[in-house]
Amino acid sequence: MPPGVPQPDNGLLNDGTGAVAQLFGTAYEFAMPTVTVTYKLPDEQHEYDAARLGSEALATLWEIDQRCRSLIKHGEPSEETERLAEEIREMIPGECLEL
Repeated sequence: MPPGVPQPDNGLLNDGTGAVAQLFGTAYEFAMPTVTVTYKLPDEQHEYDAARLGSEALATLWEIDQRCRSLIKHGEPSEETERLAEEIREMIPGECLEL
């Protein structure tokens, strides 16, 4: 272990440069995977904005899904409102809600 790095008490320590795992008293260090994406601006501005705002868009889709779910489960919507809420929930891809 590098000097000054405290001994992990749970077998795993993240020191900011990677993770260190301890197995049978021996420390093994491995680098955490990283991804760097480069965009050619202004030509790829749309793609850059989509990537930059992706997590916000996913959070918004999750919130819309939860509001529709709550309306169906706990509200007293009209038949038309309930049908519309169900249709909106069906439009949101399931993998977007799993992130």
